[in-house]
Amino acid sequence: MVGEQGGFEFDPQRHHQPPPIVHQLRPDGLAAPARPAPPPPSPQPVPPGEAARQRLFTEPVRDVNPQYVAMARAVSQILATRLLLLIAVLTASGVWAFTIYDPLQLRIIAASSFSLLGVAPLIWLYHRKG
Repeated sequence: MVGEQGGFEFDPQRHHQPPPIVHQLRPDGLAAPARPAPPPPSPQPVPPGEAARQRLFTEPVRDVNPQYVAMARAVSQILATRLLLLIAVLTASGVWAFTIYDPLQLRIIAASSFSLLGVAPLIWLYHRKG
């Protein structure tokens, strides 16, 4: 079977696929525009009685127990410590990068004091709280 695309031979049994589609061309040489998809069907309204029966949660929400609250507090304390350490380390990195870029004696003293008085206690808290 010889197709209409310049002698391209296509055998559906050998290639295991349908033959190529030949589009009808308009007189100006362009393909005809594709047909638009039909609009989706309109949603069916839910009767008021059924809407009241539909629930977001199928199981009732259980009360929050004290163990959950204690665990959430412990996790928030650990995360707060780590977040403070992250901010302090990023700030210290910026201070030291600026100090290394233009080293002056006063900047070196300021960066060292920030590292000793600001970052070191947070590292100690990080290791103490885990």
